[in-house]
Amino acid sequence: MKKLFFIILSLTSVQIFGQHDSSFFFNEFSISANRTNLEGDDIENRIGFGIGAYHNFMSERKVNIIFGFEYNRTSYFNKYLYYGHFSDLKDITYHINSLSIPTTARLIIGHKIKYFIDAGVFIDLHIISKMKGTMHELQPYPYPHPPVSTTYEFKDRMNVDPLNVGPSFGIGLQLPVNKFKVNIKADYKHGIIEVLDGTYGYKILNRYFRVIIGLKI
Repeated sequence: MKKLFFIILSLTSVQIFGQHDSSFFFNEFSISANRTNLEGDDIENRIGFGIGAYHNFMSERKVNIIFGFEYNRTSYFNKYLYYGHFSDLKDITYHINSLSIPTTARLIIGHKIKYFIDAGVFIDLHIISKMKGTMHELQPYPYPHPPVSTTYEFKDRMNVDPLNVGPSFGIGLQLPVNKFKVNIKADYKHGIIEVLDGTYGYKILNRYFRVIIGLKI
């Protein structure tokens, strides 16, 4: 039900505000750096990145509605993972690649240099997720032969939940530069679905902070 609620809310927002602005085209673009927000005994947060394209509805008013598409890559690091009776993984990096669909309300404050507050919802569609690390395997042989140990670089795709949804919050400022406007923003995306359910040693809720630089044309 939570997944369906956020999908309906996002699509309804686009339809409502699209009726007041018939020309749908991208008029904002962004690049971002992110850092995940999950800590455990063996897990560490890592830096990722993203790009985005958006349409800003009602951009001349105090409250804007922003709809768009983003690609976000988030990363985690795990020191050790038990991978079977005779094998384990060390120094594992997880990469989750997402196509994100955000819908955001933006409150504008100020005149020449503008400040803004964002609040909205997002849907993340996980398109490719991978893991890589160092595999250690121990191949047992009948006595009296000693076991054989092998070590090699390991890469594999991860089986993650295809969908993540949640609220997002951000603050920023908008600077006029010639005919354009530059947005500098910090935000947080709070995923509420366990994208990894413990198969790889722990549970992951894909949540992350971002620093964003955008251009409004």
